[in-house]
Amino acid sequence: MKASITLGQLPNQNNPPPKLLRVDRINSIHPDIRDAVVGGSPDVGTVSKPPSWDRFRIFVWQYKTDAELDAQLYQRAGLSSFHIDRGVGQEKKVNWAIEQNMPYYIDHAAGKGILHMTERSGLGKIRNDGSLQPRPQSLISNASIKSMTDQLSANLEVASKGPASAIALDDEVSLGAFNTPMEVDASPESTFLFRLWLKSHYGSIKNLNRQWETEYSSFDFIQPSGFESVRLQIEKQPFSRWNLSPWIDWRSYMDSQFAATLAYLVRYTNKIAPNIPAGVVGGQQPSAFGGFDYSKISKSVQWIESYDIGGTNELLTSLWHKSRRPIVQTYFATGDPRRDHWFLWYYWAHGNSACIAWPDLNGKGWFENARLRAEIETLAPSFRRLQSGALSLPSDPNSKLEFDPIAILYSHPSVQLSWATDALVHRKTWPRRSSSLDNNCSSAGKNRIAWNKLLEDCGFQARWVSVDQLEAGELIRNNFKALILPRSLAIGEKTCEAIRQFHKRGGCIIADHWTGLFDEHGKANIENGSLKGRLDDLFKLSLA
Repeated sequence: MKASITLGQLPNQNNPPPKLLRVDRINSIHPDIRDAVVGGSPDVGTVSKPPSWDRFRIFVWQYKTDAELDAQLYQRAGLSSFHIDRGVGQEKKVNWAIEQNMPYYIDHAAGKGILHMTERSGLGKIRNDGSLQPRPQSLISNASIKSMTDQLSANLEVASKGPASAIALDDEVSLGAFNTPMEVDASPESTFLFRLWLKSHYGSIKNLNRQWETEYSSFDFIQPSGFESVRLQIEKQPFSRWNLSPWIDWRSYMDSQFAATLAYLVRYTNKIAPNIPAGVVGGQQPSAFGGFDYSKISKSVQWIESYDIGGTNELLTSLWHKSRRPIVQTYFATGDPRRDHWFLWYYWAHGNSACIAWPDLNGKGWFENARLRAEIETLAPSFRRLQSGALSLPSDPNSKLEFDPIAILYSHPSVQLSWATDALVHRKTWPRRSSSLDNNCSSAGKNRIAWNKLLEDCGFQARWVSVDQLEAGELIRNNFKALILPRSLAIGEKTCEAIRQFHKRGGCIIADHWTGLFDEHGKANIENGSLKGRLDDLFKLSLA
């Protein structure tokens, strides 16, 4: 791919001068990541689960335990799988697993500090003030990719020789830290690639100016727009004048950067260990920050352990209903046997292939002083039944999840815009809207859960469909009868046309509120001077 954007031009009176990017800095961008971000990263495809993952598995995280030393207690509890960290230095553990035929998954295979930033790798240097900042370890740089691929090669040389079920690049990966609002990566390299991404989407600066309501003379002058600059505008404007396009485009670009990096690393992993699925663990709910646009992430990994926050489990089982890629949950025992049994069986019934057990209960390990805790021993019957061959159906890649002909639209631009409406009330303190607060108070997340629970309580199993799937004719092709638009604030004209075509063929459309008031970039839809939903005509709505 040839970059058609020059390295710098003289500034004009309307825009600040762009940061000049030296040729050596351009060359520091990994070419495969660059091409995937601009052109779109193709699906990494599926890898059949290895023989060691032929049934539901409970992988015990090696915290306050050692599978080799606690082997008899594992057997007593009905546990027969564990995890190996990285690989280098774990030769003895791998050989033991081979001897015992004890499956494990590999974590932190690409190391720690880049996909999951730490204080040591620069997380503490990111200011918590909402300002645009470079990411300490840029995901598009040759240096970052080389560091991770070198670690993958070294770790998998050791760990992939045993009965490995899956490979996790890293745990709790993120563009920043979880879903916490961090405006990274505003490095010169990332800004340059952002301009290429914009040009590939808009085609001309005239089209971008029309959408953004700006007067740029060239893509060269465009700088990322953080939420603070957008907030200062929209808090003074009526809802009908909002235009979040510069910020939503920036966040969408960063989501693409994150997904492209994961996809590249997954493909690299497949070359070393071609018969073991590669993915990530510790995934977050969809949000404006963090990188978790699941319409992109679902194409970038071959398995995932994602926290079921904001209906993420139902979203993944829907997007992977054909490929049947493994979905895994973290298992935290609470000490309440009814609740702990329920959790295991609920996620087994909802299409999960495994749990990763965190063997800690109220600060104490499951296996202490050569004894198995009583609260864990009561779970042994469920542990054994779930992992028996008789209940392997949900883990069988040839099995099929049955859905009712009800679709629910997953629109990530709507998630982004919904986040903006949530964060606006915080005013200038919005950078302190932490990931935990976002998880508890996300309007989009609560809305997803409400629709999932409502339909399930009515006896229906609906399927989430992405905007891409909708526009490609998924509803008509698969004979859906109804489409639900949950808090679908930001949907484009192409999406609306697909919805209209579905309706013309007899499809039922159900929406809750604020439907189509903005386009897919976050610009208010104004007709005759008034804010109007793009599907108001379909619902026979009128402001009069």
